[in-house]
Amino acid sequence: MAKTITVFYFTQKYIGDLEKYIGDLEMYIGDLEKYIGDLEMYIGDLEMYIGDLEMYI
Repeated sequence: MAKTITVFYFTQKYIGDLEKYIGDLEMYIGDLEKYIGDLEMYIGDLEMYIGDLEMYI
């Protein structure tokens, strides 16, 4: 009985750790998506500035 409870406890702890790691990964992926979005915005701004420069030249 004690062995079953111990195995159950460690299984639940392992599952809890996995859920925490998955949550962390989702957070990091969200951060990466934000940074990619920022980069796309900066690239769009650069293209706009280049277009303005070409118009003046």
